[in-house]
Amino acid sequence: MLDVLILTSGPVGVRPMRTGLLGEGMAVRAQPFGSAALALLDHHAPDVVLILHAEGSPAAMAHEVHALTVIRQVRAHATAPILVVADLPNEDDRLLVFTGGADDFMPRSVSSRELAARIRVHAKRRMGQTLRVPSPMESGPLRLDRARHQATLRGDPLTLTPIEFRLLAVLAAHPEVVIPHHDLLLAVWGPRHDTDTPYLRVYVRSLRLKIEIDPSHPRHLLTEARVGYVWRP
Repeated sequence: MLDVLILTSGPVGVRPMRTGLLGEGMAVRAQPFGSAALALLDHHAPDVVLILHAEGSPAAMAHEVHALTVIRQVRAHATAPILVVADLPNEDDRLLVFTGGADDFMPRSVSSRELAARIRVHAKRRMGQTLRVPSPMESGPLRLDRARHQATLRGDPLTLTPIEFRLLAVLAAHPEVVIPHHDLLLAVWGPRHDTDTPYLRVYVRSLRLKIEIDPSHPRHLLTEARVGYVWRP
């Protein structure tokens, strides 16, 4: 069952969309834009995020919630495909959505059947692009359970964001194997960010602070200069 999170600028249109997707066999929750939504994404990893602009054109919302800001915030907290549902009257609006990091957009008149079909396509495409990660799994002192979003190191719980969890899972699933920067970016962030190596460095640094006894001299998450990273149990 696909897990869908709807983020919305207002209540208009949320109920029929949620009902339609539930009828298509999906698990759906809805949350208004804001800090609570971002906090939810830090602890919950949906398969797809829908951004519903219930008030109209994203470009006309600068004084309320701007589409570009919302999409970028979601992308910083989640690796799932982002689909925008909004009325996009001109090319600038459509470019705004894509440059912000969204994967697709549809008008608010989209049917539940078409919306569900697009959700399935994006979810399936993402699964095909990512490195295979078993769940639960153990790698040396590390244990990860993706279904429950639980991680422990030497028996102690780790508090990881969804991106940190995914990155660590991909590395730990292939111990002693140097995974190139490009492959990690593709697996964790998707094809739109497969050259954004600075993203990767930031999250590796954050992970080391959480899993290494001495982050300056890591024992588990190691750098292979100009190539990628490797997990050593």
